[in-house]
Amino acid sequence: MLKKVLLPTLVILSLTFTVAAQDIINATIVNDQFTDRERHTQDIPYSMHWFSRMAADSIFVNTEVPNYRLETLEAGVHQFWAHFTGQNYAIPNSIAVDPITLEVGETLKAIIRFQFLEPSDASFDRALMFGLFNSNETRDTGDGSGTGGERVDDTGYFVITNPGRTTDGYASIRKVTEGTSTDHFISYQLLDTFRSYNCQDLVTDMDIAVTRLDETTLSLSARVGPGYIITDVIDTPSDPDYFTFDTVSVFVDGLGFPDDDVAVSVDNVWVTYELYPDTCEQLMLFGGGYTADINEDCHVDIADFAMLADTWLSCNDPEDVNCN
Repeated sequence: MLKKVLLPTLVILSLTFTVAAQDIINATIVNDQFTDRERHTQDIPYSMHWFSRMAADSIFVNTEVPNYRLETLEAGVHQFWAHFTGQNYAIPNSIAVDPITLEVGETLKAIIRFQFLEPSDASFDRALMFGLFNSNETRDTGDGSGTGGERVDDTGYFVITNPGRTTDGYASIRKVTEGTSTDHFISYQLLDTFRSYNCQDLVTDMDIAVTRLDETTLSLSARVGPGYIITDVIDTPSDPDYFTFDTVSVFVDGLGFPDDDVAVSVDNVWVTYELYPDTCEQLMLFGGGYTADINEDCHVDIADFAMLADTWLSCNDPEDVNCN
């Protein structure tokens, strides 16, 4: 009588990286804390080069305070911006070399942490604006450029708030529209309003996020302060430029209040990106992939086992933790 014998079988598992719903990655494109003590260096993701609409000395990094911060001089109006992507920059932890075009399901978010240096009374009524923009390959890279021609064709979205009061309808999300004097915040379409937050005496976070829902639709959200949030603001732009971003911009407007000394400090600016990586390089860059993918080619196969065996066989020091 013959007996069945179960022979050991070697199974080599080969996994190929594919884009799936669970593959979305939360990436930090930039986290500028001004620790380099100046505003002129583009070293993504640690530092952005900040430009000023006013004269060069109107914006500076204050190194006399803990952790440093970007500050504006006292004046009636300020605008300053930076580009969070760019060719020929050292980008050790970011895929943001080219402008970011959102794919379906992806989200781009910008956050600013700020404080007004010259608090006012309850009548404080100047506007604060912050947004995500697309320079459309005409970047304004000069200080004191005023309403520079390079920003005329910029597209994007921004949140505007009255930082001196907590009132319904005094904050809103707006869309940049075409105009001969477009300067990020001049020509725009109102999309929706929400509640403003009195942040004149406080360190405050303000953010705006853009999510691509499908091939034609964007969903926007914004927050001012600890709890004043608006979500699900829908826009269906006919121009594909509105799905692409490479710039953050800030505007503090106090022209109507000449007795107020407008000055603001910025402690931190972040840009985060929830993306579906479409290359192995992107997946590995942000800590994705498989534990057993030793050679980091987004496959688990015989090549990884060979590397593991080679490492194990070459280990001669039992005290070396890497030999265990």
